[in-house]
Parts: sequence; C-alpha cells; structure tokens
Amino acid sequence: PETLDADVRFHRLILASSGNALFSGLGACIENALRASIVITSDPRVTDPIALAQHALVLEAIEAGDADRAREKMAELIGMTRKMLTRAGALRAR
Repeated sequence: PETLDADVRFHRLILASSGNALFSGLGACIENALRASIVITSDPRVTDPIALAQHALVLEAIEAGDADRAREKMAELIGMTRKMLTRAGALRAR
C-alpha cells in the first residue's frame, strides 16, 4: 500500500504541476482507475522490473525542465503499462 500511495501521488503531482487546470482536475477523476492499474501491474507475474526506473526518467526530465523528454518518457511509461495490463488480461491486445 505504501508504494501504491507513492505511485498515485507521483502521477497526481505531475497532473497538478502541469499548470493546466483540466489536467489538475483529472487527478481525482482517475485515481481509482490508476490505483487498480497499479495493483495489477505490481503483480510479480506481470510487472516489468524497469518500471520504477522509467518513473525516474520521467521525473528527471521534469526536474530538468525538458518538456519534450518528459512527454517522451511518460509515453514510454504508459506504453509499458499498457503491455503489462494486456499481459495480465486487463486490456485487449490492439
């Protein structure tokens, strides 16, 4: 649960710090879906061992003020998550 809460906070802080009121408001709307996704992708049978490192790359890009790199790294993280959810049977393969 502690890592789950930290992961949710990470994503909500990114949305809140975007400076976009619509994105900021999305945090509360997507929190339950985000929590469910994290629970599924944290399962050792599904998880990708580099997922935590991918979160760090997103954070590093944000801290460096590199919006393009942050966008790229977040897209990679979302793609990685999609693959894990598909592997777990929570999403259909495209």
